[in-house]
Amino acid sequence: MRHLVQSVQLPFKLQNTSANRDLVKSIGADYIIDYAEQDFSDNGEYYDIILDAVGNLPFSKCRRSLTKTGRAVLVIPTLGTIFRSLANSRLACGAAGESKEALGFLLELVDSGNIIPVIDTVYPREKVAQAHRYVDMSICRYVDMGHKKGNVILAFDS
Repeated sequence: MRHLVQSVQLPFKLQNTSANRDLVKSIGADYIIDYAEQDFSDNGEYYDIILDAVGNLPFSKCRRSLTKTGRAVLVIPTLGTIFRSLANSRLACGAAGESKEALGFLLELVDSGNIIPVIDTVYPREKVAQAHRYVDMSICRYVDMGHKKGNVILAFDS
């Protein structure tokens, strides 16, 4: 997200809870909309990009808050949303293509500090079963409720 903020050079708003305020400020948000207190689609503002990385925003809600040339990017869409995106240029969704070049580009962004990954926990390879249990628990507790705070990393010796 920091790369997006620095690329477009515009004020950046992030919808999150006040409990995560410090985290979202640290990754580049200029303004925070606390979704527990305010519905971004009902605040009278319009956005060039609405990015849902959690999977809890339907396109119908995003559409009414987009500028005329704005786009909604839904990282975890439903099957119906994927089909809708084929006929709607204002909606982008699904997984990005994978390539060696794309991975290299992402690594450059991380190395330069333009993307700062948010890491929840790092497990050594020997604790893969414990990491798997933690992810399963996290999915039930945090991801499904929209409260995911970072990724779980499995570290391998180089």
